[in-house]
Amino acid sequence: MTPERGTALTAGRLALAVGLIVYAATLVWIALTGPDPLPAHLGAAGEPTRWESKAWVIGVQAIIGVVLLAVVLGCRALASRASPELLSLPSAPAKEYWTTPQRRGELNRRLNSDLELIFGLTFLLVSWVAAGLVRAADGSGDPTLTVAILVYAALLVAVTLVMFNGQRYRAPEGWTHD
Repeated sequence: MTPERGTALTAGRLALAVGLIVYAATLVWIALTGPDPLPAHLGAAGEPTRWESKAWVIGVQAIIGVVLLAVVLGCRALASRASPELLSLPSAPAKEYWTTPQRRGELNRRLNSDLELIFGLTFLLVSWVAAGLVRAADGSGDPTLTVAILVYAALLVAVTLVMFNGQRYRAPEGWTHD
């Protein structure tokens, strides 16, 4: 049995699902075990610079999650509807190859999967930041935030380089105009 078109479990969809689940679990963990009040903002070294009630922090974190989810869904919708002129692909032949009507569906699936992968990583980062608020609540700071941000940035650069320098969006070798 094959999945319906658009419902296949891609790496991006899996990453987004894992990111969402981890983020939701992090917020539940904060609600159940986090102290009250909690740091609402951390400085560059991970030290608390502002404090708010646990309910306020969880509310703001929930809003951040909803906004991120709205952005990923909006990006998916826009990428699928964008005219070929607005798409940035590795080369002119790749753009010509992928924007033909018979290949546009596959291009949209690949773009959506890549967006979901990036936003899945983003949800993991904001989960780490939210958990860092609890870790920093004792006032000693959270030195792991810098590491988490650097790891996220490195993964984002790697995903982008693979997307645009790899074969994912290139026209197949030997392809000539349809």
